[in-house]
Amino acid sequence: MYLKNLLAKKNMSCYRLSKQSGIPQSTIHDLVNGKSNIMKCSVKTLYKLSTTLNIKMDDLVTCITDE
Repeated sequence: MYLKNLLAKKNMSCYRLSKQSGIPQSTIHDLVNGKSNIMKCSVKTLYKLSTTLNIKMDDLVTCITDE
């Protein structure tokens, strides 16, 4: 839910995050809806997400695992 809330806060859709980060939209959709575990993502994917969302990688992982 953190990723979903973060996208809403940044007024960004899964599609836009996908286009800006280069991560497939299906992957982002699965992460946002809890179908995939972010802890199983590659470091490259985490880096792309955090860079695009302008947050630290460890903040992204910590906030999601704290839910």
